Amino acid sequence: MGWSTTSANGRCSLSDQVGIGASAALLHCFYWIRLKWVPVTSPFHSVFVAHLLFFASRVSFFFGGALFSAIFFRHLPELDALPPFAQACVKSVYVAATLFGLFCYSLELDRFGKAVEGRAAGPRPVASTSLVAATR
Repeated sequence: MGWSTTSANGRCSLSDQVGIGASAALLHCFYWIRLKWVPVTSPFHSVFVAHLLFFASRVSFFFGGALFSAIFFRHLPELDALPPFAQACVKSVYVAATLFGLFCYSLELDRFGKAVEGRAAGPRPVASTSLVAATR
């Protein structure tokens, strides 16, 4: 027998719903605590690795949104009638919290990518003296 978190009618039990909500809240709390009090440091600097992290950040959010869309459109035909308002609100909060968590994760990858890149490794600014000489 496989693991199943849904009952015969396809709904999660109350304990599963509480677990999902508590897990999402805990992950968000850890993210915001890390953002406020833990600086991002890099053990090395590499523009190539930074670009890979930026790419992973964008791809993770893209695929998360695509997965949400696939699940939404897969289950949309099963809706004969709208669910009760309270149930719809709770499920909407679950989805919004999950997507926002994925967005925060992608921002964290961006932060780490910026630390790995090292802002001094970017393109060199044009010297102001050459700009002045070019305008004369």
